[in-house]
Amino acid sequence: MKLSSKHSVLLKSTLVLYTLFFCLYFLTSFTFKTEVLYNDLIEFNLFTELLLLALIAPVIEEFIFRAPLIIKNKKWPILLFIVCLGYLIFSLPRFDLRVLTLFIWSSVLIFSKFFVSTKTQEILIWISILSFAVSHLSMDSFLSLDSFILFIFFLASGCLLTWVILNFGLFKSILFHSAYNLISFSIYLLTLTYFFDDKAKTNCLDNTCIEWKQNALLESPMSDLNYTNHKLDVKNGKVKNILDLLSNLDLKNYNYIISDDSKIKYDIKIYNTNNEEINDSLILESLNSSGLIKILKKE
Repeated sequence: MKLSSKHSVLLKSTLVLYTLFFCLYFLTSFTFKTEVLYNDLIEFNLFTELLLLALIAPVIEEFIFRAPLIIKNKKWPILLFIVCLGYLIFSLPRFDLRVLTLFIWSSVLIFSKFFVSTKTQEILIWISILSFAVSHLSMDSFLSLDSFILFIFFLASGCLLTWVILNFGLFKSILFHSAYNLISFSIYLLTLTYFFDDKAKTNCLDNTCIEWKQNALLESPMSDLNYTNHKLDVKNGKVKNILDLLSNLDLKNYNYIISDDSKIKYDIKIYNTNNEEINDSLILESLNSSGLIKILKKE
């Protein structure tokens, strides 16, 4: 199939954006963090995650962001708009960047299909790519350097996936998206297993200290957690496991954000240097001061 110059621009943009991403990746301390609210956390096993990444996510994202670029039927944008509107209403009053982005994208589709000429297809392509990239960001860290670098990565991914669907159709774009996700996820798992910071760290706040060390993701043994009046000792456990223990989590007034991927396991020890008793509040303060969680007061 002979590619048009428009499609070639997408490939060139992909190359430029990936080059920019890798330059920023190696020149900064950027890491692929997947911060998550503790009370929103849904833990999946590896098989379920692979199913989501290899099948469910590619199908949903291709139908939402790229299928409208090639499907001429006007019923699909209407259906997409109704679904996104319902998603937005259901999510209120909490503000979610992904939900808002989906609603804006579906609104743009309705406007373009019914009120704008077909000459705006080029603009619609770039709005699709932009919407795809923004929908993968978090509102909590939207203006951070890490979010900007992540935004560049998803822009590059969006350009590549859009080029695939415009040239090879929806079915092949879903297959390519699935393979793309599997390769990316495999690299991510290998990074957390063999290329991670395993140095032991210590942080003390008054007389309460926390020691922690990250463990390899795929080579880790079973977890063990002991919580006494004088010490919390976690062997190969997740931050969520610790939060599950605490009885005074104020979920009504505070958000507890697990700073790194919730799958990561650590060796963590929290204790008092004077051998005095520790409590839930001291454990929360220690986790917050070490950066393992972020505690934000709700507005």
